[in-house]
Amino acid sequence: VLWALGLELPASGIVFVAVATSLLTTVPLTPAGFGFVEIAMVYVLTEGFGLSQSNAVAVAVLDRAVSVFSVIV
Repeated sequence: VLWALGLELPASGIVFVAVATSLLTTVPLTPAGFGFVEIAMVYVLTEGFGLSQSNAVAVAVLDRAVSVFSVIV
């Protein structure tokens, strides 16, 4: 998703964000972690890796859309 938006992040950062958000989906705050996971992803991408908030939100929304629609299709 990052590359599709023309953004770059080190491979270790991509792995960290992917693992962290996968683990957050297991926390039963909301069904499938909706909202909670995206907020955490935006926080990690902005504070940890310096992405702008608009880019981080785009990444979080597109990542969730890909994960949901890939299961449906």
